[in-house]
Amino acid sequence: MWSKDKQSYINFILCDNVETLIWMANLGTIEINPWLSRFPSLDKPDFAVFDIDPADGTTWPDVVLVAKLVKELLDEWKLEGFPKVSGGTGIHIYVPLEPVYTYRESAAFVRFAAELIRQAYPEKVTLERIVRQRYGHVYIDYPQNARGQTILAAYGVKALDGAPVSVPVLWDELDQVGPQSRNIKTVPDRLERMGDPFAEALTRKQDINPILQNALSGNTM
Repeated sequence: MWSKDKQSYINFILCDNVETLIWMANLGTIEINPWLSRFPSLDKPDFAVFDIDPADGTTWPDVVLVAKLVKELLDEWKLEGFPKVSGGTGIHIYVPLEPVYTYRESAAFVRFAAELIRQAYPEKVTLERIVRQRYGHVYIDYPQNARGQTILAAYGVKALDGAPVSVPVLWDELDQVGPQSRNIKTVPDRLERMGDPFAEALTRKQDINPILQNALSGNTM
């Protein structure tokens, strides 16, 4: 794949079988961070993602509250989001899309939602890119919705002590889980007991055209 300046060739792994996964493990790969689009439709993302990160001066309950505000807005728009803890300190909310939108459009959709949430709760929500200016706020990282940007895969292991897993959760579990409450040892039993809450996200396709029209026009609905 050519880089944007067309001066260099960048290699990405297409891991679509067990053999490639074993090869990656043999290289010592721990974190797996896929794109939000699939081969061969790399310019049309399958998901829009709300990447919710706490800054210094905030707590896990603050992160959960912002995630719930995202859900309230998605409910109002009759869209479904699938949350997972990041395995680090935050929450990711995946919104499955019909693979017909560009990354510019998916980012505009998330930014529009994030701005509405910030307007509703400015004392805790920020879209500020400069880290030192986020103190006391929860950051919604809408620029993650860009071509080539990556987020840790569902059920991906973080390279941290205890091997925490970025595990999908049900919405009504958010108050009972923490950002690193599941790890490589406990997740298999969880899957066996309750199945995969993220499975539907892989097949669900959603139309965001009504929201996107307002997002691109600057309307606030």
